[in-house]
Amino acid sequence: MTVEHLVLLYGAESWTLTKSLKQKLDSFDSQCLRNIEGIRWQDHVTNEVVRHTTNQIPVSQKITKYQLNLLGHISRATPTQQVIKLITSVPDSTWRRPRGRPRSRWEDQVFNVLDTTGVSRSDWRTLAENRTSWRDMSTAAMHLP
Repeated sequence: MTVEHLVLLYGAESWTLTKSLKQKLDSFDSQCLRNIEGIRWQDHVTNEVVRHTTNQIPVSQKITKYQLNLLGHISRATPTQQVIKLITSVPDSTWRRPRGRPRSRWEDQVFNVLDTTGVSRSDWRTLAENRTSWRDMSTAAMHLP
């Protein structure tokens, strides 16, 4: 992992990303990989070829894995810790998100990824108790579109 990746991904497991932000992050990552490899835009090399030659996956997929890893850590926390209360809390039905704020929450984003992997919202904690199974699932989720 390059220094650019370390700086770019600092704290990424807690981000709530829109499709547009994911595209921007992947674009920046592609530009960094092209600079490192010395590939110019005139060479007409696709991002897929650059990723294949550098053996890198898109940053947005790495962030997905980091988010699932964080969810696994949260699920193994003791029930009295504040982080469990944050994950399991539900806002009051009259509460409205302020204008200009993201529509989705971190939990919504992570649970949508879990849905694509086939893990139900009721069974994810059981799976997360087994670290090996959770790691395998989060690695598999990283390679989903």
